[in-house]
Amino acid sequence: LLLRGAEGERLLPAQNYPVGRRGQYHCPGGGTCATLADLVEGMRRIFLAPHLPLAERYALNADHRAAIREALRVKRRYAQSLVFVQGLKRQLPKGTAFFHKYGYASRWFTDVVYIELPNSSRRWIIAATGRSGRKSLVRAGRAIGELISDPNRFVDPPRSGPPPSNPSRD
Repeated sequence: LLLRGAEGERLLPAQNYPVGRRGQYHCPGGGTCATLADLVEGMRRIFLAPHLPLAERYALNADHRAAIREALRVKRRYAQSLVFVQGLKRQLPKGTAFFHKYGYASRWFTDVVYIELPNSSRRWIIAATGRSGRKSLVRAGRAIGELISDPNRFVDPPRSGPPPSNPSRD
């Protein structure tokens, strides 16, 4: 795997894992050999690229990012791969945009979703995984959707530096 970024190129050597029954490869931890944090990081570097330092971006131009964004856009209303998104949609306002990448491994369903709420500058990247089938994430989606449905529920992190000079503000 050849990685290209602002700091140059880096070649990652191939890793071999034992082949299991039916020719499947078994990575440590199962699945694609990627953690949920890895999947979120990939989504962050694609969708938030304009806001990231060059060293944290993939070597993708705006057209590449737009093509990926369109490929990941949730278009279908009722698909088995959308169970987590359907749970989220039930709690979020109309006009919310969803982009997701899902997958299955050893009876585990995983979904990583980038969410743009209408009338809000907040963006969300949520990763979830559940065992025992696709529907295991419907309830999780509803609960997370309820949490993020109110953009005022979360306060911005404190800024470094001196406190504001307005003494009437508590």
